[in-house]
Amino acid sequence: MEGAAVAADRRAHSPWRAPALVAVAAYVAIGLVLLAAGWVIVHTSLGDPVRSWDETISRNISLGRTSGWSDYSDVGTSGANTMPVVIGMVVVTIVLAALRRWRDMLLVPLALAIELSTFLTVNYIVGRDRPNVAQLGGEPGTHSFPSGHVAATFVLWFGIALLLGSGRWRTPWRLLAWTLAAVPVVTVAFSRVYRGMHFTTDVLAGLLLGAAALAAAAVATRSSWLASNPLSRRDGRADRDLDLTEAEVGR
Repeated sequence: MEGAAVAADRRAHSPWRAPALVAVAAYVAIGLVLLAAGWVIVHTSLGDPVRSWDETISRNISLGRTSGWSDYSDVGTSGANTMPVVIGMVVVTIVLAALRRWRDMLLVPLALAIELSTFLTVNYIVGRDRPNVAQLGGEPGTHSFPSGHVAATFVLWFGIALLLGSGRWRTPWRLLAWTLAAVPVVTVAFSRVYRGMHFTTDVLAGLLLGAAALAAAAVATRSSWLASNPLSRRDGRADRDLDLTEAEVGR
């Protein structure tokens, strides 16, 4: 990631053009990968085993629903709706502004922008129907592949962990941070499949999208910092005295 940030900085030489270059490249690269995977799964005979596997899981889960798990899934999926994610992003941005971590304010909004733009493109082109089971709650107007709820939740919570600098903590605390970030992501993934909104491969693709979007935003944030502080590099390596995201991305 450090190498990618340095390359973007050297190509763009601007604290704004560098992250823009990374964001566009990420949108194209992630989009092509997900488009290829989604098209094979949904529209080719090669995807027959995967589709059968998906349908079996969704059918079995729908037949085994209980009131307790249905209530749990309702709470789990509601936290990943647009408004809670936007509120979370705004809170993170306000906290970073209060701490005067101006460059770090780019991380979560840019990651969500990459995630959303890629999701809408892939979702529209692949056009996968939602599972043919009884669905709990209102059905969104989008298609099934990939899961935007899962991707956005991954970006928000793992972005917070990244901003806290968890990569520099001792191993037990680092594992705790990543576990706490994973809890809402796993909850949303389970809830979306349980409620009949997505197939299992949809949420797996959502995890890939969220992780890739956050990684791209981290590289973009780092490249922006490098462009603003060209003397901070030492033979392409980051100063390890940098704060939080700036040091975290280097790892």
